[in-house]
Amino acid sequence: MISSLVKLDDIGGAEKISEEWESGFKYFDGRVPKLLINADCRKGLLEKAKSYVQKLVENEKADKGIWLILAHRYHWNGHISEAVETMRKVASFPCGPGWRISHSTLVACLDYLKEKGDVEGAHELLRLLRENGHPRATCAIKLRTIFMVKPRWSP
Repeated sequence: MISSLVKLDDIGGAEKISEEWESGFKYFDGRVPKLLINADCRKGLLEKAKSYVQKLVENEKADKGIWLILAHRYHWNGHISEAVETMRKVASFPCGPGWRISHSTLVACLDYLKEKGDVEGAHELLRLLRENGHPRATCAIKLRTIFMVKPRWSP
């Protein structure tokens, strides 16, 4: 029902139902907040989406998918510095089977760090990805293509 309201652009109605659901849910379904975060971001309401994510963090309900959506939406809305910070949070989560980060957002973050001259920041982001089980090949390729240097680890 919430996804139907979002598709009909009735974000207020979707939020109202979500609040009712959150007040009495026994089992958390991460798809609901992801729908609302995506809807807010598509409308350019990034601060609203960020505050919703903060609420989820306070309730210990924010997972890597929620952070990834926020990072991706920051990227597509041109807020690259926020995308970098959010991508660092994404990178701190363990990589699960079949789960992948957004390559376009990662490349945009690395490009941003390169433009800022923050090679160490890029190394740190890639180190977090590697340590948390994200494919080494992806990290090594990004590091080589963006910074034209050899990685500090062997792929």
